[in-house]
Amino acid sequence: MLAARFPTSLPEWENHVFSAVLSVTLDLKEESGSHHHAVADSSDPLAGKCKRVLLKEMATECEEAGEKALLTSDSIDAAIIERLNLPFPNNDTAFGYLARSYIRIEDWKKKVAAANASSGDKEAAESHGKSLETLRKSVLSYAGLVLLPTDMLEEKQHQRCQRQAFRLLSQVPGSPEGLPQGFLAAMVAEMDKETLPDAFDPLIVFCIANPRNISLNNCSSPLMFLQNITRVKGLAAVVVNHPQFNPKGVTNGMQLQMAMILGPYLGLTTNGKDPRFSDNPHQRSQAVTEMRNKIAALQESIATILFNMLRSGSEVQEAVLRWISKILRLNSERRKMHFDPVKVSSLGFFVNLGAVMLTNSMPFIVSKKDRVKSVNPRFLLGSVGDRINYSLCTRFHATRSEMDDLAKELLEKEAEAERKKAMKTAAADDVKVS
Repeated sequence: MLAARFPTSLPEWENHVFSAVLSVTLDLKEESGSHHHAVADSSDPLAGKCKRVLLKEMATECEEAGEKALLTSDSIDAAIIERLNLPFPNNDTAFGYLARSYIRIEDWKKKVAAANASSGDKEAAESHGKSLETLRKSVLSYAGLVLLPTDMLEEKQHQRCQRQAFRLLSQVPGSPEGLPQGFLAAMVAEMDKETLPDAFDPLIVFCIANPRNISLNNCSSPLMFLQNITRVKGLAAVVVNHPQFNPKGVTNGMQLQMAMILGPYLGLTTNGKDPRFSDNPHQRSQAVTEMRNKIAALQESIATILFNMLRSGSEVQEAVLRWISKILRLNSERRKMHFDPVKVSSLGFFVNLGAVMLTNSMPFIVSKKDRVKSVNPRFLLGSVGDRINYSLCTRFHATRSEMDDLAKELLEKEAEAERKKAMKTAAADDVKVS
């Protein structure tokens, strides 16, 4: 059984488990001339075909100091740093390696819990749990650190980590191609809030598409990335605070559509030049069905992104509402019968935006519960001054002197009304006395 193979002392136990989780070894006997020699890992029941890498510097230091080479909670940082600066196979990077280590930690926690439960040793269960939690926090901390511009990794290694992080975050969490469930939220929890933009702004840039290069066929990955990161409240704030979420300096709807992160995706629509839209009824029917499914998937993805943001606290919610307000304000030209199409967002943009807003409104429309109480009827009268712009419909066509005369006249009428009221009150009192 697995429990029977566990060493009894805590340092030996930590060395056994930590080495398996990180796929490393401190045994110099396994060296064969290479400073990062990889050996088959036969003792880890969870690693499968994973190879263990010799941490030669750390092992040599232990040997020169006359100490037994053990990987423990006290030496875990040194081990991780040395491993991250050794080569990774194929297209793997330090970030991917740490994500897989997180999976092995979660698997080992289950195995260790089962082993300790069968033995009934509460003291061992507590110490083993603390050790695994220390390892888990270290792995998550370094996963966030490799995304930051630090001196720990070379520039090329850092850039490769960013690209792999984007690829992993562009897949469904928990899938073989994506990050493990819970990894992103746990990693962000170990990072300082102030460092999140430095780590994730470069990844968000990968989503900023040239409208000429984006289509219904290649938009799913960047939208999945945005869905995944907006599920974490801290990262949703990073997205709305990105300069290109709600860009400044734009003067009309089309400029806004081209400049903001979600603009090119909201602007996607059917391609009328598709050769399948031909005279062949069967091909035309297939093409229409396929396009409908793709547009429905697009609208659902964007609706999920905005829904995640609206659930991420008042600050993020307010930023999303300002974003919607700006879209409507800069597209006010569309109210005219004849408008300049170059100055307003495209028709496809508004079709998709309308579908997205309808999707997020459906819980209030179809719910059998009374949701009226959850709607704030005074929301538009809140403290934020740009929710409604009354300037175009409440402006007086009068000069300053005319306004002063009007104010004086109103004050005189109010004073006259008060005087008449006082006279009536006095007359009524006289009648009572008589």
